[in-house]
Amino acid sequence: MKTTSMTERVIWAAQVAAASAMLLRIGGYGAGWLPSLPLCVLLLAMLMSVGWFLRISAGGDWHETIQRLLAWAEDRWFWLGLAAVVVFALAVRLYGIGDELGHIDVGIDQRRLTTSVVHFFQTGELQHTTVEHYPGIHFWFLAAGFSFAYLSGLMAGLAANLNSMPAEIFALAGQVVSALQGTATVLLTGLLGYRLVGRRVGLLAAFLMAISPLSLELSVQVRNDASQVMFVTAAVVVALGNYRSGRGLEAFVAGALAGLATGIKYSSLFVVIPVFLAAATSEEKERRGPSLALASAGFVAALALSNHFLWADIPNFLRQLSDQIGITDESHWAAQANPAAFHVFVLARQVVGWPLMVVAAGISALRLAAGKWRWWMFLSFPLT
Repeated sequence: MKTTSMTERVIWAAQVAAASAMLLRIGGYGAGWLPSLPLCVLLLAMLMSVGWFLRISAGGDWHETIQRLLAWAEDRWFWLGLAAVVVFALAVRLYGIGDELGHIDVGIDQRRLTTSVVHFFQTGELQHTTVEHYPGIHFWFLAAGFSFAYLSGLMAGLAANLNSMPAEIFALAGQVVSALQGTATVLLTGLLGYRLVGRRVGLLAAFLMAISPLSLELSVQVRNDASQVMFVTAAVVVALGNYRSGRGLEAFVAGALAGLATGIKYSSLFVVIPVFLAAATSEEKERRGPSLALASAGFVAALALSNHFLWADIPNFLRQLSDQIGITDESHWAAQANPAAFHVFVLARQVVGWPLMVVAAGISALRLAAGKWRWWMFLSFPLT
């Protein structure tokens, strides 16, 4: 029969007390003498962790228990490290978010997208006057965030109805959505580096994305860029997995992710190239044909379903494309004689810096020269 030590009994009693305090606070009791509800939850979680550690150490000494934990962590160091980087990235993006609302001009793109979603809430109508008004699935990400903000505002007494809700509340909700998507891109970047090279490179890539100034900037703006980058990166990650496995489901998902990205911003169309290359050159030769067909089906279905204006209002979509070209004057980067140099300048000055750009170019050249086909797929998107 298992015996229980005095320490375990004390911890168990403390867990019961913390759980009781949490339930009392949930019921609205003890506000004047009990800790706050979040503190009760945190205390209970900490006590449960201590209890778990005591249970797994039963029958052995502390040193042996720590050795077992270290052995467990050693087998999973990449995933634990990636989780730590993701938590760090989320904390950095949420820290101070919303502090500048009402004090600075958020810019025409952010204001246009925010008012478009609010207009949908007020009238039930979807605007599509410009490409920023309805960016595919990203619109519904924002709608979900705005709905949560609206309900929270109602419960907090900030407004009596939708029309009286402060615009800053919706803008903050949009910023939180972008922050979550930027954090997801950090995770996907780690997986991308892992599939291209290995675990150490994956962790380094995730960390660089977590602290990248440009990524941090886009992660707190109410724009479609954070969502676009997230889906583009996800499409390449899944495509590289499909290249190795040849599984039809992965091919379909990769195509669907590319379709969702294109529905958000039409410049994402080029991400279908690595998706199709991965399906057509899969290491499982007998699966290449079906994988390519499924990738194409996933792309078309996701694009058509996520942004219905591409097929329901084609004349309007074509007009918007021409309008975008019309507003691109000689000062715009896309109208320069060498627009690719502008991308390199942005990466070198605002993202990873010149030293890492040079190292990345050198490693890419070596990998391409060695016939590493995965690198051709990886670079096919920026090349186009």
